[in-house]
Amino acid sequence: MVQEVRIRLFKFSPVFEFGLGKLLGSVPGFQVIVDRGISRPGHVDVVSATSADVGTVVRLSSRARVLVLTDSPDTEQAQRYFLAGALGCVHASAPLRTVVEAVQRVARGQRFLATDFGLPAVAAPGGNDELSPRETEVLSHIANGRTHDQIARTMGISRHTVDTYVKRVRKKLSLGNKAELTRAAISSQLALSRAT
Repeated sequence: MVQEVRIRLFKFSPVFEFGLGKLLGSVPGFQVIVDRGISRPGHVDVVSATSADVGTVVRLSSRARVLVLTDSPDTEQAQRYFLAGALGCVHASAPLRTVVEAVQRVARGQRFLATDFGLPAVAAPGGNDELSPRETEVLSHIANGRTHDQIARTMGISRHTVDTYVKRVRKKLSLGNKAELTRAAISSQLALSRAT
């Protein structure tokens, strides 16, 4: 028996809302509610990023599981949505199967970021290029928006050691700047959540 997923569409243009509602409503087990008041716990709120700011995501995520549909491929903005409490972020032009998978994962409380954001892999090929458990842990903290000082305190190591881990990660994954590191961090965290 398929468990019903209740989906509330929030802050979409009427035409997009109608089309998305029809498409998602045709999926077995999905019940679509078009922005009719306050969410109830257990609902999945699909939010339009074009008309909902981070504050809206914060408010909604206190009551429901939030999936953001955005028209921007900006991974730093996606990270802001995750830090605000969203569990998923998908590009508005993603195929329906991607949106359906995102809704299903978010409904189960799992994080989801569509691959069309162009995130790099979290480990380069070859035994010596794979991240160590400590490097992976640092990358996970970066995905959660922590500073190097916060990571150092959480892990019980020095800021210098965190910097060293970050340098190793950048070298192993051929990452040039902080934006690329953030993308890898988000990708790493999502890969771990998909494995669980």
